[in-house]
Amino acid sequence: MRVPLIKPYELLSIPGHDNWAARLKENTLNVSVDSVKMANVFQNIILLYSTNTVFQSEPVRELWVVIIPNKHVEVGFDNFKECAAYLRKQGVKGEIRLNYIENIRYYFADHDVINWRAIP
Repeated sequence: MRVPLIKPYELLSIPGHDNWAARLKENTLNVSVDSVKMANVFQNIILLYSTNTVFQSEPVRELWVVIIPNKHVEVGFDNFKECAAYLRKQGVKGEIRLNYIENIRYYFADHDVINWRAIP
């Protein structure tokens, strides 16, 4: 199954498995972000939250990844405070919200286009 984010990015899952992943394009972090549990798209930014994955060749309990396709940016953080500070520097205002993958998947199953603000 696939869920589109901002072209050319998407979330992918192999049928019968609960592991969602996003393949990275810039090769600045890893080849992909595995074990994605939450995501959101806002202001031309993709935000992913992953657990029990690898970051900079080291296992990490939590990982937040910010992708800004039009700037060719893919940057990861092992704590939310640093991620939020980075997003603020990019001009993000207000609450930084993430959606559970299951909610995104169910929403996309019923809609041709994802309205990220409408996902419960």
